[in-house]
Amino acid sequence: MIEGIFLFVKFMEASLAAPETSPLLAALRARGKQSEEQILSAHLAEIVPRSASRMRAVFKQAMGCTPLQYFRRRRREKARQLAETTTLPIHQILRELGVDDASHFLRNFKKQFGKTMTDCRREAQAQQADAPENITKNC
Repeated sequence: MIEGIFLFVKFMEASLAAPETSPLLAALRARGKQSEEQILSAHLAEIVPRSASRMRAVFKQAMGCTPLQYFRRRRREKARQLAETTTLPIHQILRELGVDDASHFLRNFKKQFGKTMTDCRREAQAQQADAPENITKNC
C-alpha cells in the first residue's frame, strides 16, 4: 500500500514538473463540474487499485495530509517556482497548473508563503539583479 502512495506522489510530482503534458493537469483544466478531489481520486484509483477512502486514509497516515492537501500545497510551490523563474503572466501560470478559482488559490498562496506571487517574482528579480555575476566592473 505504501508503494502505491509513493507511486502516486511520484505521479503528482511528474505532473507538476511538466504541466503542459500532464494528464492530471489536463483533466483539471477541462474538468467542468468535477471537483479536484474527484479527479485526484480517479487518478489515484488508476495507480493503486484500492478504494478511494482507504487510499486517502493510508495517504494521510503516511504523509500527514490528504492527497488533495498535498497536491494543492505542491501546486502552490510550483506556481511560486514558475513566478520566480519565468516571465509568464500570473494568470497563465494558474491556467497551466489547472487552477479554476484564482482568488481562492492566490489567497491560499499568500497564506502558505506570506506574500503574493507578484511579490515572490519581484524578490527573485531583485536578487537576480544583485547577483555578483550581474555587476559590471568599472575598469
